[in-house]
Amino acid sequence: MSVVQPILGNALSDTRGIEGSQGQAICRTETLLPSCTESQVLAKSLQAPENDINMCGRIAQTETPEELAELLGVELGLDQVSHLSPSFNVPPSRTLPALTAAKQGSVQWSALEWGMLPSWANFRRPVINARCETAHLKPMFKHAFRSRRCVVPAAAYYEWLAGPGGKQPYCIRRGNNLPLLLAGLYTGGQCVIMTREARTDIAHIHDRMPVMITQSMVEVWLREFDAALAAFNEANTLEIEFYPVSRRVGSPQFNGSQCLEPMEAGTG
Repeated sequence: MSVVQPILGNALSDTRGIEGSQGQAICRTETLLPSCTESQVLAKSLQAPENDINMCGRIAQTETPEELAELLGVELGLDQVSHLSPSFNVPPSRTLPALTAAKQGSVQWSALEWGMLPSWANFRRPVINARCETAHLKPMFKHAFRSRRCVVPAAAYYEWLAGPGGKQPYCIRRGNNLPLLLAGLYTGGQCVIMTREARTDIAHIHDRMPVMITQSMVEVWLREFDAALAAFNEANTLEIEFYPVSRRVGSPQFNGSQCLEPMEAGTG
């Protein structure tokens, strides 16, 4: 029988936290550029940010938008996400119900595609994560970090532990079955999930984890830039459990409540 292991820790106490796909900048000397140094600067600004390899690349959103609206007390914009179906195995490129700041000074629902791929980028794979330590400095994220932050509710996220027998997926979720509230950034209808260094309890699975906030911090995260920066240092203890699940979770086609069922590592 698999043992569900609880974690008690500070979900936001460490300012280290994510970014997505890798890319390489190539310096090419052009007659229109005065020097190779300037070419390098331009290329660097267009390359994909530093990658958290395979970090938080799969989540579960098991509640309907209507159920999420009731749980989180947000009705505004529900019509924008009501067409989205729950899923126990959500990969990047899917459209997610997420919370964003509304012009009226409140919080609203928005439909956001998971993964950013700007039109100016010289890389092909969408970026799905952004490091909380550097997002406010990166050309790809700094404007979104200042004014377009979002919150992605998730029943759980999956992470893979590499071992001699192959990669074993783990489900990581709240112990009270309430949704995790994952901090993110968005622009042009696309979003990324922010990450930080993992707590010691789960660092053996992966050395990074999503940035999680409490429900009381949602509006602050969405609306107040300075408070959003400070949130990475704010004590916020969440009870989280983690356990191995079926290796079939690796396929997005494997989608049902069995995705969240505990099982012995290496048996699924």
